[in-house]
Amino acid sequence: MLASRPAVIVAVALASATSAVSSPGHFERLFRQTGATESDALGSRIAVGDWNADGHNDLAVAATLAYSHVGLIYVIYASADFPDSVHMAIIPGRNRGDMVGFALSGDGDVNGDGIDDLLIGAHLRPTPSDVQVHFGSQQGLSETPSMVLYGDVERDYFGYSVAAFDVNRDGWKDVVVGADDDGTGLQGAVWTFFGGPELDPVVDDLIIGYPRYTDNLGSNLAAMGDVTGDGFPNLVIGDHDIKPIHTNGYGRAFLTTGTDAGTLENLDTLPGAQYQCQYSWGLAALGDWDGDGFEDFAIGAPRYDAMLPDQGKATAAGHLEIFHGGNPFIPETADTLNGPVKLARFGEAVWGRADVDKDGWTDMVVGAPGYNQSRGRVTIYFGGEGVTLATARSQTIDGTNPGSEWGVAVGLGLDLDLDGWQEFAIGAAYDSEEAYRTGAFEIWEWTPNTEAEVAER
Repeated sequence: MLASRPAVIVAVALASATSAVSSPGHFERLFRQTGATESDALGSRIAVGDWNADGHNDLAVAATLAYSHVGLIYVIYASADFPDSVHMAIIPGRNRGDMVGFALSGDGDVNGDGIDDLLIGAHLRPTPSDVQVHFGSQQGLSETPSMVLYGDVERDYFGYSVAAFDVNRDGWKDVVVGADDDGTGLQGAVWTFFGGPELDPVVDDLIIGYPRYTDNLGSNLAAMGDVTGDGFPNLVIGDHDIKPIHTNGYGRAFLTTGTDAGTLENLDTLPGAQYQCQYSWGLAALGDWDGDGFEDFAIGAPRYDAMLPDQGKATAAGHLEIFHGGNPFIPETADTLNGPVKLARFGEAVWGRADVDKDGWTDMVVGAPGYNQSRGRVTIYFGGEGVTLATARSQTIDGTNPGSEWGVAVGLGLDLDLDGWQEFAIGAAYDSEEAYRTGAFEIWEWTPNTEAEVAER
């Protein structure tokens, strides 16, 4: 039986766990929350969605190792008194070893009632693993799942990734689930459960990975807008290929689209950047980041070994690729950026589709949780007309606690205090400031510099 938690928590004091670099505005931390007990790993995963139908996005943060790997989810609802009072609820895991919340998705309505729902993966549950679907309502999310979807074999890693995406083009978001191994020699699989008022736990479409071609199909999923300009949204499926038994170990990603037949059609195969670089571990829709009218997206490869001018070979520096949408879509025009130092794991977490500085362009945040002895670093790349990774304005926020893995998870698109400025969340799953690896997450917001500050600069 899990210990009960208060529904309203007063904001904790902002301990100095991070520092920011700024100009012409700056980022301010609004809130910090640490895990409740040792080894909770709070901040492992993040999801954003409006789960109480008030028109403002809410936040879900996973503590995947809480209660001996049962896991639990912290949910914070937007309110005008945030952060002085924090309207927080807890969704507990159900079984020992589930690691509930390893996969989270919260920005889609899958049961057709007009309210976002929260999808929670429990991929390590052995008998078999599952995805818990929590329907949103005007009262918010319930503690117990509204529906549970199950894989079909033991240890298939069903629920390793989740997404809400309209596969059959009927206007309803469907539940798409990645089964990283699928019990078929590590080939992986992607399951689709058609959404809408008739959502049920019977699988409607199943893609099995191909021997000697995929190794971890479904290791990540990201629902996009219209990348290719054909009028239909796209889904990117990751295959990070970290166990190269059948394949070359480079990994890959697949740009797909739904069809009227209710199946996913592959439009482009995007090859991995390097052997065992975990290509597509980081995956995110960016909105129209470069202002050309098409959706863009990012793929991260956190274990990429980069050749850096001042360091030589930098093991696991990380690597990021930005694919610019267009008609035709030309993946060869992607621009790339390597991590700053060895072991930074730049690109492990990526999020976009939010305008944090209110300049009319969507922005992107990228985590490098291994930076500076795993203190971690988060970099915000501001969007704009024609921008690339080489030309975009950027700012960094550095973690200061060794080993905390600051930036292992990120999430944009929040306005928890209802002030009209979008915040973002940053997870530090192994932060030990409170106790050993309790983990932590923080909420940050962009603030324009005052005229005096500008003049002083």
